[in-house]
Amino acid sequence: MEELLSDFVAETQEGLEALANVVVALEADPSDRVRLDELFRFFHTVKGSSGFLNLPRFEKLSHAAEDVLSEMRGGEGTPDAATITAVLAIMDRIAELCAAIESGDTLDRKDDEVIIATLRQCVALSRGDHGQGGGDGDAGNADNEEAQARLPGAARTIRLPLMLIDQLMNGVSDMVLARNELSRKLRVTEPEPELEAAFERLSSCIADMRDTISKTRMQRVDRLFMAIPRMVRDLSRELGKKIELVLEGGDVEMDREMVEAVIDPLTHIVRNSIDHGIETPEQRRAAGKREAGQLRVSAHQSGSQIVIEVADDGRGINTDAVVAKVVSAGLMNAQEAALLGDQAKLDLIFTPGLSTAQAVTAISGRGVGMDIVRANIERIGGLISLSSEPGRGLTITMRVPLTLTIIPGLILNAGGINFAIPRSAVVEILHDNNPTVFVSRLGGGQTATIRDTRYSMIDLEEVIGMPMLERHGPRSLMLVRSTGGNPYILGVAAVENHEELVIRPAAPMVMAAGIYAGMTLPDNGQPMLLLDAGGIAEVAQLPLIFETNEQSAKDHAGAALQGASYSGLRYIELSGEERIIRLSLVERVEDIALDHFGVSAGRPYVTLGGRIVNCARAVGEAECQPGMREVTCLRIRDDLHELCYPIRMVLDIEDVSTELDMSARHGLVAGLVLLNGRQVEVVDSMALLALAGMQDIPAEGAVKPTRCLIGDADDPWNREILAPLLTQAGFEVVWAGKDMEAAQGDVVVLTLDDAQAEAMPLDAPVVRLRRASQPGGPEDASIYRYDQDALIGAIAALGRGSVTA
Repeated sequence: MEELLSDFVAETQEGLEALANVVVALEADPSDRVRLDELFRFFHTVKGSSGFLNLPRFEKLSHAAEDVLSEMRGGEGTPDAATITAVLAIMDRIAELCAAIESGDTLDRKDDEVIIATLRQCVALSRGDHGQGGGDGDAGNADNEEAQARLPGAARTIRLPLMLIDQLMNGVSDMVLARNELSRKLRVTEPEPELEAAFERLSSCIADMRDTISKTRMQRVDRLFMAIPRMVRDLSRELGKKIELVLEGGDVEMDREMVEAVIDPLTHIVRNSIDHGIETPEQRRAAGKREAGQLRVSAHQSGSQIVIEVADDGRGINTDAVVAKVVSAGLMNAQEAALLGDQAKLDLIFTPGLSTAQAVTAISGRGVGMDIVRANIERIGGLISLSSEPGRGLTITMRVPLTLTIIPGLILNAGGINFAIPRSAVVEILHDNNPTVFVSRLGGGQTATIRDTRYSMIDLEEVIGMPMLERHGPRSLMLVRSTGGNPYILGVAAVENHEELVIRPAAPMVMAAGIYAGMTLPDNGQPMLLLDAGGIAEVAQLPLIFETNEQSAKDHAGAALQGASYSGLRYIELSGEERIIRLSLVERVEDIALDHFGVSAGRPYVTLGGRIVNCARAVGEAECQPGMREVTCLRIRDDLHELCYPIRMVLDIEDVSTELDMSARHGLVAGLVLLNGRQVEVVDSMALLALAGMQDIPAEGAVKPTRCLIGDADDPWNREILAPLLTQAGFEVVWAGKDMEAAQGDVVVLTLDDAQAEAMPLDAPVVRLRRASQPGGPEDASIYRYDQDALIGAIAALGRGSVTA
């Protein structure tokens, strides 16, 4: 009897879950005879079984519902909303009794009478009288219909305890491990072809058995969807909203454990969409929408993942209100919030501590408990993402693994130890010698730029505290997904292989590290830890940079408008000065061979990957320290141009005020700021980018350098200071000799007290230099002779009319 009672409870609970959708559909279409009959047969079956098992309360409740439905089948009464609500109350009470039998609790009998009386009253009102239906007159017909439902050829089923299915799955997992070990040994022994063929047949049989047993653990996603129609019906009636529910993909199958793990997050998301997303009919009319909002819940399989989407056409998320709430709650300051992109602002609804009663109104209620929803999804190796269109709706997408027992994985090596990582967590694998990859170390951290997109980077050896072994080849860079969905780069010594991994729980002490998701046994037979990509990013406190150059420029421009501060890269020039430059201008930092630098037509350049790129200054052995063969360079880029900026070394990343402590514009320097009590020169971004925007380097011999005619070669200042300066700047120096008519130049450079000034051929443009730092008056157009930038700029401007060769 105990086994029969247990089977009765299990079958009744399954029937109640399946009928939740039937009852809601019957309310929407009261003329649907098929669903009415299906509901009647369920209560008739429960009544018969409970009578046999001596369960009078089950029998009385089911008999009352059966009587009402029998009358409706006979045309007496209509399944209106009130009657359906009363039938649902009967079903809920039967579910409570089932739970009480399992737990051994007791329930008050008086509630049964109230529920039955309410049902009979609703039916009487639907008929327009106060008569009471009863009897079991249609029981015989119901028996006949049940018999007809059991058609010959229908699938035969057997009920098994879940423990037995789990034992079968553990057994096939051990078989997979044994096959992997045998495969490893065969690879090193070079077996005979017959043995290899036998092994292949064995592998195929094990794979088929694994797939078959895995299917016993699989459940249709319909199991996830069963409670949704009832929830939508009850909440929409309670809130006075009209909601059209669309369910798609119920035939998709996923692991039973995954179904149970996703039920609670999905329920929470659906409730939020109904409660705070979809507007009331009045609000929707005012917004030009249909009175009935649409809620679409869909599922489909994508590789080894199940994708579940919940989309509504409600008000969406007001990201400005979200940011305001986060700032007012003290969870983030205004400067940090100003740097966030649109998606980052949207993801703030996952911020822990945002769930307050006031937040429901301020941010449409979307933040309430969403941090718990994301934690539950990520706990099973899934991801959750948002896509919002203000005023048009919100789509929440959950990606969860198909199963947690056997998953495809990658074997990697770091610090001489093998680890595994789920293949679904890896977006892309590259090597650090790939020409599209540029790795930079800035302020003790690393970034990797891949195809103009910059990511944060961490080496796995650094996370696990292992030394980085001597390299015998390029390192592997894995683009993996983080906890919040943003990818980052995980550097490892090598990616060894890909296998199907049997996942087992790891010891609690190991799991406490926060970077492991379990353990597995690959084909080498050695226990191996499974990495948790999200946990690694969290434990390493990795700043999740994920930005294109365009996005970075926009974010830093927004910060500048706020007038607060920006991130700057502090470095030392080749000439020894300590300066700082906006980090957003620096695409990457790399070392370039000294022989790649040169000067053409007075313009410094560097050869990079077959291209000639403008250089901020000339670089030769004189500018470098003895023995240097490579020069550290900052790669500067705006939306159109690129510039190479050679320096001695990078020092650190600093938070720099947008306001200068002293404005002293000179060449590439805009002024000074105080950092840790020291004066540091700030690079003028506009002046630097102006160098990047100069025209491409001309071909050799295409243009002659500007000829500067200088008088009085006997003047020590002209000979020792002026001439070397102009030569280093790329100009050609011509001295005015005794034969003044033969001396020609594109630009004449004169000091005001030059003795030969009157005899110079002044048909060319003239640059006049003065000794005093201040001009002699408003008409004085001369240049202070030690104003190097003004002098070179004036000569370059006047010499643009150089004669082509």
